[in-house]
Amino acid sequence: EKINEAIRFLKHFVDKMSNEHRFLYYEYMAAYAGIMKDQEKVVHFARLTVYLAANYAELEPTANYHVSFSYSLVGDFINALIYANKALPKLEDQLNYTKAVFCRMNIATLYKKLGNIDEAKRMLKKNLVYLNFNELPRLDRVTYLNYADCCLIEKNYAEAIKYYNKIIN
Repeated sequence: EKINEAIRFLKHFVDKMSNEHRFLYYEYMAAYAGIMKDQEKVVHFARLTVYLAANYAELEPTANYHVSFSYSLVGDFINALIYANKALPKLEDQLNYTKAVFCRMNIATLYKKLGNIDEAKRMLKKNLVYLNFNELPRLDRVTYLNYADCCLIEKNYAEAIKYYNKIIN
């Protein structure tokens, strides 16, 4: 209710916003539309976000990552994958490894949903290596869960159980 109230309020000021604030508003609205499962608005705000992101090189990778996530929330996994793959190398170039790891996780999840288990596992293995050197408990569980799911799909039950047990422990 509070978010809807804020959006109704901000709509009156979009034309008066600086270009950067308008860009951030569109990025936020794309994510919000994804949460609300409004595919038409996701497409609309994602296009505006991507168009304006070219003006903000330092924000573009994060914007692409958020646009990707918005598309995934409405089940458009192909567009989600396109924008996540655009974001990942630039996040790594910015040395934003934590966000890159989460982006890689989303890419793996998208590949899994699209049935490309080999590519999903390849992405997840990179995250498993990263987890050896960093402590992100939430990422541990999500990586193990996705990897175990991939093993399960491949009928590699022993490997799947190993990773499911890591989650439990």
